[in-house]
Amino acid sequence: MTFTDLEVAVITAAIAKGGDVWNDETLYDIKQNIKTFYRNGTDGHCCYCRRRFKGEFKMDIDIEHVLPKSKFIDFMFEIFNLNISCKRCNMMIKKERIDFLVDVSTILLNAKRSDQYYFIHPNFDYYFDHMDHDVIIKNEQELVKFTPKKAKGKYTYDFFKLTEIEVNMFDNAQGIKADEFKNTLLNLPIDLQQDTERLLKEL
Repeated sequence: MTFTDLEVAVITAAIAKGGDVWNDETLYDIKQNIKTFYRNGTDGHCCYCRRRFKGEFKMDIDIEHVLPKSKFIDFMFEIFNLNISCKRCNMMIKKERIDFLVDVSTILLNAKRSDQYYFIHPNFDYYFDHMDHDVIIKNEQELVKFTPKKAKGKYTYDFFKLTEIEVNMFDNAQGIKADEFKNTLLNLPIDLQQDTERLLKEL
């Protein structure tokens, strides 16, 4: 994706105006175009947890700044730093964190290098080189399993707490709420707890 001359002019004007640049109303159409571009490019998935955006409104999809725009203003409109993510990964987990960077002091010079990011970079890495993402759909119920294959996959798995997604989807498939499942599991004999946990890992 490249911005048109008109879009560049609008972005430049918004930056010159100052203040809360990203939320400047003149940028609305540009941000919608960014969402559309990445939604088509990622086949409609969150760039971190692979959640499908099928049937969801654009307002439910966040434009993800890999390097947070609050800390890296110069990369706010750089396409290599943008993608789309779900609100869980973007607003509840990643937020403004930068601990996924290998070296914060040199990232401005090396922002386009995959090896400067501990997690799977949505634009510089091929997700499935680092982690398998298996989806099983039966009778409208969906189960997912993430299997890290390399260090970046393991870091991504832990950073975005992907085990929570696995467990929650398993609970939903069984018609059990997350809290109810945890309480039920704790009330089982220890050997059954271990068997259940083992089966979850094998999904």
